Amino acid sequence: MDNHRPITPWWSVPSGAITRHVFHASTLCSSHTLAQYWIEGKTISLIPFSIEKLRPDTWIWLRANQQTEGRGQGENTFFCPPGGLYASLICFWPHLPIVPPLALVTALSIAESVSEQCQLKWVNDVFLAGNKLGGILIDRHWNIPLHLCIISFGLNINTGHTHTPQQRTISSWMNTTGFSLDLTDLLFRIQNQLQKRYGAIIQNGGWLDPNTCNAINRRLGEYGQEVLCTTASGSAQGICHGIAPSGRLMICSENEPEEHDVLTLCILKRKEYNDAVKPL
Repeated sequence: MDNHRPITPWWSVPSGAITRHVFHASTLCSSHTLAQYWIEGKTISLIPFSIEKLRPDTWIWLRANQQTEGRGQGENTFFCPPGGLYASLICFWPHLPIVPPLALVTALSIAESVSEQCQLKWVNDVFLAGNKLGGILIDRHWNIPLHLCIISFGLNINTGHTHTPQQRTISSWMNTTGFSLDLTDLLFRIQNQLQKRYGAIIQNGGWLDPNTCNAINRRLGEYGQEVLCTTASGSAQGICHGIAPSGRLMICSENEPEEHDVLTLCILKRKEYNDAVKPL
């Protein structure tokens, strides 16, 4: 908690059926970690908003100029220097018949807000010109009839850094295009897209509408590629045909594409394919 700076209300604005409350800090250890602490009642003094006031029609946003302990999937870290867009959304979700692929839909909303050139990498990454621009982290706190979600993302936008402190290569919007973006305007666009996409999911009971499926598949880097997947029931290999309305990936190995609950996925070149399938 020592790496948090004072958090202040930035704006609060009704947007259709949702009211967004945005809180801002110059530096956080992690907006995602802070959101978790807030849900657990550990950061009452840091965030000037009581969790008892949270309603299904309320979105709480935490945003920082930089993060000292940015988080990725699992135990991975995410380098968050000044110039990036780092934010977490806390919101209620209704209990739906199926669990929607929030990470991929969030990545789509971000890609649509940043540039037509952005691609998606299953399941939670946004790419630009072959390089990772950012990622998404989802944390669900289940309850019935509503459950609470933390939806966080980190985007390398205006940072000039080319390497992490561990000397891993990173890319950014500015390094790739030579231009900067207004981060406040970008966050506003992302919020609008998320509200639109999430609303469609809820209306469809957790299923993806054709427009969302098409939008994801048009940007999905794995689409049309030969892939090897581990699934909930074993493994699958073949051509990726994109995302299904259920949120599952469609893999065609022989005849018609089949839906799979994919756990891991890699794109295979022919030599990689031959090497990979031998142990199966």
